[in-house]
Order: sequence, then structure tokens, then C-alpha cells
Amino acid sequence: MPVLPLLLLVLLAGGCSHSAAARADAGRDGGALDGARADARFSSYDASPEDDGIPPTTSDELATRARHLLEAIAQDTPDFGLDMLFPRDAYASAREVRDPGKVWEKKLSAVYKKQIHRLHKKKGIERAQFVGLEIGRSIVSQSPRHGGWKRSVWVVRNSKLAYNIDGKTYRINIAEMTSWRGSWYITRLH
Repeated sequence: MPVLPLLLLVLLAGGCSHSAAARADAGRDGGALDGARADARFSSYDASPEDDGIPPTTSDELATRARHLLEAIAQDTPDFGLDMLFPRDAYASAREVRDPGKVWEKKLSAVYKKQIHRLHKKKGIERAQFVGLEIGRSIVSQSPRHGGWKRSVWVVRNSKLAYNIDGKTYRINIAEMTSWRGSWYITRLH
């Protein structure tokens, strides 16, 4: 038998014990760990960026979500652009209000849907072509306060969703966007 395959066989057989292999498998799919312990260990891990810094004003991810918003308006289907709306779970964990899920539904989601329907009435909007999202110039830190945010967040007002119709550029004002986990989300559309 040639030396190289023999050497590989010896390394594979002697270099990796059953317990090391079990630990490697457990890290991938929890196979050797008790399911509850594995869930507890991984559920507290959050790979999202911290909210301390100002999120980037341009990114492929933000442009994709802004494109979804324009599609939602053009097709009068609010659900297409929901990834641009401040997330419900984030709102529930970040706001100091009674029944934050209900507040999100009433003050963010319902208003957003009405505004999408209203914006769909713009002449020619169904032919709109996405140009870009222009984040407003004045980004400010909102401090925590009773009945408001539980921690400081970045807020920007007067951002613009730019689009073309038949070669002419138009803009839709986005009244307020708020940062969460390193991205911008709409908290008030118009």
C-alpha cells in the first residue's frame, strides 16, 4: 500500500475519537446534546450587530427592502413591503408600552397599510421603476423614556424613496425611520 493513503488512514483512525466526533456533530445539529440544553445554549445567542452605531445609509440589504416597499405601493399589496416596516417582535422588546404587540398593530402596521393604499393612487405608480432610497440628513439619537424606547435608538426623518415613471424621477417621503440591529426600518411612512 502506498505511504500517503496509509498515513491518511492512520491519522483518521487515531486522530479523531468518538467523543470528538460526537461533539462536532452536536455543534452542528445537537445530536449528542440534550435538546433542551442545546436550545437554551443557542437561543440566547444573537448574531445581529449591536445598535450602538449609526446603521449604514446605503447597503444592498436596505436597497432590496426599499425595492420591496416600492413594489408594495405599485401593486397595492402592503405585505410585499413588510420587511421595510419596523419588526413587530423588535417593537415589542424595545418599547415601554402596555401591550406593545397591539400598539404595533394599531400604530405601525394598520397605518402603514392605509398609507400603502393611499400611495398606490398616485398616477402611473404601477409602472414605477426603483431608483434608490435616500436616507434623511439629520440622524438623531432618541433617548430612552417612559412610554417610549427602552434604550437609545437612531432615528432619521424625511428620507425619500426615489423611483422613475417614463423617465421622470419622483420621490415618496418617508416620515421616520428607526434603527434596529444595524438596519433602518420605517416607523412612520408619511
